[in-house]
Amino acid sequence: MLYIIIRYATLSVINSTTTATCNFTACNSQRISCSSNLNCDCFSLTSNSNIGICALSTLSCESFVRCNMDNVTCSIESTICVNSTRCGQPICYPLPMANKQICPPKTVTITTTTQKTTTTIKTSTATTTQKLTTTTKISTTTPTSTVHPDITTSQSGTTPMPKYTALLLSDSEAAVQNLINFLQSAGISCTYSSNNVQYYDGTPDAATFGVVIIVNSNSYGYNMPASGQQSILNAQQNNATGVVLTEWAAYQFSIGLWTTLLPLQLFTRSAGTTTNITMNLTIPNHPIWTNLSASFTSTSIVGCNTGGSLINNGTVLATCLQCDGGPGVAVRPSSILATVGRVVQIAHAGHYTVGGANFNWANDINLSTMMINAVKWAANLI
Repeated sequence: MLYIIIRYATLSVINSTTTATCNFTACNSQRISCSSNLNCDCFSLTSNSNIGICALSTLSCESFVRCNMDNVTCSIESTICVNSTRCGQPICYPLPMANKQICPPKTVTITTTTQKTTTTIKTSTATTTQKLTTTTKISTTTPTSTVHPDITTSQSGTTPMPKYTALLLSDSEAAVQNLINFLQSAGISCTYSSNNVQYYDGTPDAATFGVVIIVNSNSYGYNMPASGQQSILNAQQNNATGVVLTEWAAYQFSIGLWTTLLPLQLFTRSAGTTTNITMNLTIPNHPIWTNLSASFTSTSIVGCNTGGSLINNGTVLATCLQCDGGPGVAVRPSSILATVGRVVQIAHAGHYTVGGANFNWANDINLSTMMINAVKWAANLI
């Protein structure tokens, strides 16, 4: 009996409208960056080393898979084979992460000088005058976000809170580093230690951060020290520190954990599932949806909350088609910006990897963009 094994390979086509491309030869020889985001670099294509994609260079090598043995094709959809000196081998880079939103092309300012000559004839005397006109061409890009001060001083008299800093509480999975890299690329400095979602005891003080991000993912069913919970709640209620919750936060609350943090919960849960999710915006033009379509379906599979109901003055920002009527994203604006922090709760479980879930922050531009925007909004940066 003859068995034939067919291996599928993909050779992705670059969409120049959305994908940030670069001239690798020029970038490499002149040692110039391909983007105004200095965390981006030009990765040459294995199929044509003169051209490349401009993409984040801070993602861990563990986030990628090796190209097929031909060093040209990839077996994973929406990836492209590029050379990577740091990883020591050709890697399949996710095209959604080589996006102009993440790695905007550099804007070039050009200054030109033109000379205009005017001749005036008066009687028999000819007078020639010269007028110099300088034309400067500048970028026409208009910022879409509101500029806020880097420091906010709360009315409670506690230490001033820097908005561009985040306390990230999560598990010990390697994918956490991808989230940190995205946050840092957005100008947000992160403090994180392995599995600190279980062990955070209030040190460092949550009030010294612009936002606290809690991503359980694979670390759920464990409590957080009461002192850590109290530090987060105090910071949100008295020092304008924002809070972003993902699943399995609602699960933690449902089994009697995180009781001190209960005032921050915006929706409950009935059950959970693992699937692609479709988000539908219900509040038009909200900053958390910057650079996102009003409706989008995740390209990756995530764990998510189902059957939730709003509590604690939460407002549905987006519904989730697969969440059985429960919110996809809920928000609670601040009642007093200088004192009370904003809160966001998201129904998906981040880089949760059980039951076929495969989201790792580096393989779904929509979910990653939504998270970065949520962090910025909670920190009152947008």
